[in-house]
Amino acid sequence: PGGRCSVIKPSLLPAPLHGLPAFARARFLDVADKDAIARALLRMIDGELPETDEHFLAWLERHGQTQRAIERFWKPVLVSALNEDLHHLSLRYASQVFRESFLKSAEAGRMGIPRIPLSQLYGAAGEYLRERKGDVLLRCGVESLQALTAGISLRASGQELHFDAVILALAFESLEQILPSSSDTETLRAKL
Repeated sequence: PGGRCSVIKPSLLPAPLHGLPAFARARFLDVADKDAIARALLRMIDGELPETDEHFLAWLERHGQTQRAIERFWKPVLVSALNEDLHHLSLRYASQVFRESFLKSAEAGRMGIPRIPLSQLYGAAGEYLRERKGDVLLRCGVESLQALTAGISLRASGQELHFDAVILALAFESLEQILPSSSDTETLRAKL
């Protein structure tokens, strides 16, 4: 805001305190914002949050988050991580992003926020792949995925397709659903 820049980077403190010094110095939030954010993060650290249909924005508002904290902290992190607005995000997945990135370790919290719209960013990536004879399939519902001796077979929108390699741009819980259930995918499934 106003041309000011704040860098949130880890310190030598152990997790989950590694971001505390940079967070305290951040100029894009005032004391009330930082206090509200810290209280919400503590609730995430304390343990399992209840299973609920409440969306994350409602949870933030119910837990006293300021509008500035929502717009300048929660929203940029979650939109960049999950590509979804806060009023569509579940409490479970939003809190998982913070537990696994901001709170778990200094390395896990490294992230960047693009300076251009995501459509431009992804468009350039698609062009890069097409220029190298790659296929880019958009809005293509992947139903199943199978590793072959040479390449990958997947069923998408009712068609069987074969590729040397694939990049699947979908949420991790959706990826888990399309993987075959066999012993050779157990290690991969455990990492999802």
